[in-house]
Amino acid sequence: TRNETRWLAELPQIAGVRWVAPSFTAAGPLFQRGFVNNLACNSWPLLRQQGPALFALSPIERLSIRIETPAELRELAQTPWLRNLRSLELQAAPLGTQGLSLLAESPILTKLQRLDLDRSAGPVSFVGVLETPFLRRLDTLCLHHVHLESGPLLAQARTNPAAFAALQLRRLECSSPAELHPFVIGLFSFLPPRLTWLRLQSQLGDGDLLAASLAQMPRAQQLRRLNLRDNRISDRGALALAECDHLDDLELFDLRNNPIGDRVKRRLRDRFDHEDCRLLLGNEGQP
Repeated sequence: TRNETRWLAELPQIAGVRWVAPSFTAAGPLFQRGFVNNLACNSWPLLRQQGPALFALSPIERLSIRIETPAELRELAQTPWLRNLRSLELQAAPLGTQGLSLLAESPILTKLQRLDLDRSAGPVSFVGVLETPFLRRLDTLCLHHVHLESGPLLAQARTNPAAFAALQLRRLECSSPAELHPFVIGLFSFLPPRLTWLRLQSQLGDGDLLAASLAQMPRAQQLRRLNLRDNRISDRGALALAECDHLDDLELFDLRNNPIGDRVKRRLRDRFDHEDCRLLLGNEGQP
């Protein structure tokens, strides 16, 4: 809008700092009571230098930051002027299990509701933080190009299902260089009760296994939005989804950019494309 353009023009323009980033549009409004509430920065040293003044200008609640070392991550987790963050996106962070623990133990990030990990270096396990207030507060967890250590997490879920039941997680997005169908089998055995929005993307080309695993999970009935785009799901996996008995309450089903034939597309439309559900098929820009 005209006001938003003017508000942005009045803010300091610093190389390496952006007041609007593409990921923010999916996380909520960019402005709050006339103030921009998001900031994206190319590096922690730059934010360390400029951050106090920038955060004093506007009530920033969402931050996207590139982190290079564990020391930078540790410093971020202890920085007082980040206390009001509700959404944090870490790009290329050397996170791993130890880094995740640093975030969970932070006395600063106590208002965080959304965590995005983008291309985190090293495998990540949530076992050590499963029962922490940090993880229980999260409403949205986005793991992009993250190698999940799902085995230990699912083993803990079998012995301590109450920890999963206590999660407030409503939205989960996960793309992984590792196989995702074992994760799906475990996840839907102990699905957080509030989870209604799921996006999954496997980078190994095992989309049919992913789809078949999901189709067999009765707890998928609680999903309202399901995004399986870009998974190389063929007719075999798509047909399993079309014949599944557990996806009746979907409001949005995204299957774009999968090599699905016309016959199975018709079957999918017959099942999912109706007044209560929007089905997305084809490639970008195609119906």
